[in-house]
Amino acid sequence: MKGKGRIPVNVMNKARKALKGLAYFAVIGASVLAGTANATDYEIIKLAPPDPNCNYSKVYSINNDGAVVGSYGQISDECTRGSCPHLWGKNFLYKGGEFRDLPIRSIRVINDWGDILTKDKIYGIEGITEISITGKDMNNKREVLGDEHLYLDGEIIEINVATNQYYKIRGFNDKHQVVGELMGTNPHRLYGFLWEDGVTTRIEGLWNAFGINDNGTVVGQYKYSGGTLSPGMWKDGEAIRLSVGSGTARAVNNLEQVVGVPAFIYENGEMKYLNSLIPEDSGWTALEIEDINDKGQIIGLGRIQNHKHRFAFLMNPISKSKTLSADLNNDGIVNWSDYAEFANQWLEKEDWYDEGGWW
Repeated sequence: MKGKGRIPVNVMNKARKALKGLAYFAVIGASVLAGTANATDYEIIKLAPPDPNCNYSKVYSINNDGAVVGSYGQISDECTRGSCPHLWGKNFLYKGGEFRDLPIRSIRVINDWGDILTKDKIYGIEGITEISITGKDMNNKREVLGDEHLYLDGEIIEINVATNQYYKIRGFNDKHQVVGELMGTNPHRLYGFLWEDGVTTRIEGLWNAFGINDNGTVVGQYKYSGGTLSPGMWKDGEAIRLSVGSGTARAVNNLEQVVGVPAFIYENGEMKYLNSLIPEDSGWTALEIEDINDKGQIIGLGRIQNHKHRFAFLMNPISKSKTLSADLNNDGIVNWSDYAEFANQWLEKEDWYDEGGWW
């Protein structure tokens, strides 16, 4: 497929600034009227192309415009010790009901501008940016988190979580707050941590920390006194156990909706298991949840009618009503995700995901 013409970068940058200004007044001006609408049910969509040889897929990230990045391919049915050889695989972008193969490797995440982070590059409307660290996560400022460093506007900042202690970095947000897990003085005891501006804070009550939103809410595993590792959340300095069963909270959006394993969503103080919220005749069994955006769209892994291998899915919340003119994504609240929706509408007009474009 031939690439379509691109607007020069300097023009695109000016357009971005104009969009930012317009979105600021639209979003901030109406935010005082915002109200949240809760989803009552979900539709579930298989994220795999109609290729008869494709027997698995998985997902990595979803942005606030509903763009999903993942991979698909074929796994051998001859598995040994739980390991099934991959026969072939491709990366994909799914958006608006369409799949596009992505001829790039080692995808990590897609941000709200549509920039895609790989192991060592950022692919975006401004071209390809080489990064000098191994990328793990990226925020909406095109800033990258590595195993021990932050990449901010070409500058590398070292993250000194602890001295002579094991730690693992999991994720960060637009405010450069980093979370992960830290080995305590007892070698069998882990603690979640929050790192900010060179200061490491141990999160009491969380065994580990997997994600953080822009409000500073952290999610991970809560260590109950009986030894059970349950989905947990740390908010306003307090650790909260989300359920009595075992599991892990993996992601939290800016509406404070938490998702994780087993397939659940926690919102407004209530735990809901997602298999009870999808159509009974869908044939799906949701197993793991990977991510949730500010629209409440959820991505994860599951099985279809006892298929041997897992497929990725997208769950779209339904029964939401649009109440505000500035609520561009129709999620019942006016916030940053409407700005992202507005920006992505501009990017879609240029079709900059076209295969002949910027890769």
